[in-house]
Amino acid sequence: RLTRRVRIATKRTARHTSSVPRGLPNRRRATVICARAMTDTFRVTSHPERGRCAIATKALRPGDLIISEPTLAFAINDALVRKRCAVTGCDTNDITCAECANVEHYCDGVAEGGETRLARLVAAARARDREGLAGLVSHIDDVDDETLEFATYAAALARQWWPLSAKCSTERALEDVLRCHCNAFAVLLPTPALAHHKRPAMAGLGTRHGLAKEIGLAICPKAAVFNHSCAANAFARVRLRPGQSPSVEVRAIAPIAVDEEICISYADSVGDVTARRKVLRDSFFFDCACDRCTREETTPTPSFVIEGDAAAKATALEASSDPTARLVYAPLARCLESESKGEPLSPHVGGIVLENLRHAFGPGFGEEWGDRR
Repeated sequence: RLTRRVRIATKRTARHTSSVPRGLPNRRRATVICARAMTDTFRVTSHPERGRCAIATKALRPGDLIISEPTLAFAINDALVRKRCAVTGCDTNDITCAECANVEHYCDGVAEGGETRLARLVAAARARDREGLAGLVSHIDDVDDETLEFATYAAALARQWWPLSAKCSTERALEDVLRCHCNAFAVLLPTPALAHHKRPAMAGLGTRHGLAKEIGLAICPKAAVFNHSCAANAFARVRLRPGQSPSVEVRAIAPIAVDEEICISYADSVGDVTARRKVLRDSFFFDCACDRCTREETTPTPSFVIEGDAAAKATALEASSDPTARLVYAPLARCLESESKGEPLSPHVGGIVLENLRHAFGPGFGEEWGDRR
């Protein structure tokens, strides 16, 4: 049955191939199958319903670093090629910054209006380690026909770019694309980190209520062990640093007890239970049964409309039942509120706002934002 679906999807993607870039390449949640992984902060166990789970091995306080791992691969949005470095994601006026000029990438021939990001992510991952994605679940039996069709197109494109050492069958290429689709981390750049003159160029990018811009995707199998919860106790972000490959950092944003599961949020969780479950089913192919969703089946909570100026957004987010909204995005809105008033960033976000942002983004919050100038 699956082979027949793949054949149909392959035929449907024929119309896409004419737009495939011909330039030669310059050489959150499915769970990880690889077992018994363990760090000094968590161990990976198996649950009959939730699959693999990351369980805390020691008490964690807000701000504690749970894991920091280099990404296996990173792909910048098509619209940002030649605006941000294809290797590090940092600001530049070319495909790469000067430090990364000789590093492999797959952005030659990419047009601003293209949809090659997922294909480039898979191509880079397999070129670096052809078995690096093998431990991730693809959900290939759960995807809808539209997702399968696009994944087939991305797999065909990626196979054109791979070096001989990374070649594989059509079916394996498709599975690797879906593994990336289900497990990739969105690279979100907080809006306060951007200088004003840089923001208009990112107006069309995916955002979190205008508080963070999605500039790319990153895949990091070692950090893909964390399950989703609509009341997450940890926050995952992709850290960008000039001259270095991106890394995934996961930090606690709430107290986590020994033997408690560590969870992150895969998507915006400020909506009601029906809206949240639809997003997760459409994007990640599972039905959320976290404690918050189960509780709201019988005791619904109101949905919040996150709109208006920064102060209005902050007020709404602070009232949300979503810890990530309250502890990460509401403080970012407060930063933008201070900016709109012409107040310096640091004095305004003193106290609990700055503390929460440092819990999520690390103790150097704000200091690494070289774009804000």
